[in-house]
Amino acid sequence: MVEPAVWEAGVSRLTHVVATHGDADHIGGAASMVVDFRPREVWEGVPVPPEPLLQRLRVSAGRAGAAWRLIQRGDRIRFGEAEVIAWNPEPPAWERQRVRNDDSVVVEVRLGDVSLLLTGDVETSAEAVVARLIEPAGVRVMLAPHHGSATSSTWPLIEAAAPEVAVISAGRGNRYGHPHAAVLDRYRSIGHAS
Repeated sequence: MVEPAVWEAGVSRLTHVVATHGDADHIGGAASMVVDFRPREVWEGVPVPPEPLLQRLRVSAGRAGAAWRLIQRGDRIRFGEAEVIAWNPEPPAWERQRVRNDDSVVVEVRLGDVSLLLTGDVETSAEAVVARLIEPAGVRVMLAPHHGSATSSTWPLIEAAAPEVAVISAGRGNRYGHPHAAVLDRYRSIGHAS
């Protein structure tokens, strides 16, 4: 679903692809995007060796000549005047055998005082850590965690991020009921949701 939209936007090359975590709705089409857009690097947070989609993505990256890079809390990468900061995940203490939402890659792209906060599917415990780490921004656009589920977009994160705009990635009438009404209320209460 993403690739046709990227082509339609006139993009013919990606330099980086971020695999937030191994859930199909986050990386199901990533392997074909790597083949078609030939990025220089593919980023992964917490490795999950048995996960087939991550295995497939790693193979596609190798075939496309893309470097595979582990991204973890504290990593900072510059792209000209922009900086990408990884706020999650922390290095794992044990090898994951299954995908966990709280292992999602959370990155912030900062250009001056403007911030784009991309949150993957983090939930309460990871959100609390991110909330303690992020710094204020003049203008912040935030991708609401976990599609606006009831287990995400907690007060500590919303208050710390104070987004001017919150974007919720959820299909209309989806079977999960995303976004949750309480989540929408939390964003509205900070005065920036519409």
